[in-house]
Amino acid sequence: MRYNYRMNKSNTGRGLAFLAVLAAIFLLKYGIQRYMDGYPSGPTVNITDIYIDIESTTFYKAKPFNEDNLFTGTVNTFNEAGKLKVKAGIKEGKFHGPYTGWHDNGQKMLSLIWKKGTHFKKFEAYHSNGDRVEGGNELAEKVFNGEIVLE
Repeated sequence: MRYNYRMNKSNTGRGLAFLAVLAAIFLLKYGIQRYMDGYPSGPTVNITDIYIDIESTTFYKAKPFNEDNLFTGTVNTFNEAGKLKVKAGIKEGKFHGPYTGWHDNGQKMLSLIWKKGTHFKKFEAYHSNGDRVEGGNELAEKVFNGEIVLE
């Protein structure tokens, strides 16, 4: 039996190219999603260290409130006992990335992923005993509209 090096080299090249394309597709699909679900690049600060325009729910690193001063990074809020109450990603002044809140007893209260301050996904809410609250996005709308307060 005769061994044809050229033919096998060509097939190997095509196989490697195919694997490279599959790897690129996988990274684009899952790698970008993971990046979008992470906290935005930037400093991590206490909520008292930045400015908030309440009407527009926009976060700024300094006054005056303009585009040059939009905050990007992670904001933490603490309760009176000094425990972490909220950890939120902010990008270009708007909620973006993970947002997690905790009850005073340390149990998770809610978690979701924000996108540009207007859309969210993966909403989950919990009672102070740790039991999950059912309801998904419909529940989230009621929570953010102030119709429901999680206890």
